[in-house]
Amino acid sequence: MCARYLLSAIAVAGGLAVPPVAAQDQKVDVRTISCVELEKVDDGDRIAAIFFFYGFHAALLGVTDVSPANLERNVRNIVAFCRDNPATPIFEAVPRAFQR
Repeated sequence: MCARYLLSAIAVAGGLAVPPVAAQDQKVDVRTISCVELEKVDDGDRIAAIFFFYGFHAALLGVTDVSPANLERNVRNIVAFCRDNPATPIFEAVPRAFQR
């Protein structure tokens, strides 16, 4: 339930109207949310969550240049990687997808 709240919160921050499913002050360790949790949310929420994690990792890696072609390819890689590795935490899936 915490993971769903975080994904919903990410979606709300991204401008999507998603009702909260837990208390707003609840903390979630983003390193523990698995790819299977990503599959449980609506498409719009999934996209918002992927962009959150993508941006988070881009910042960690010091990526400052954005190419629309690379962005689209990497997001598709994240979705494909998560589909093939549902137990993997999204936090680990994103940097692996960057390397594809």
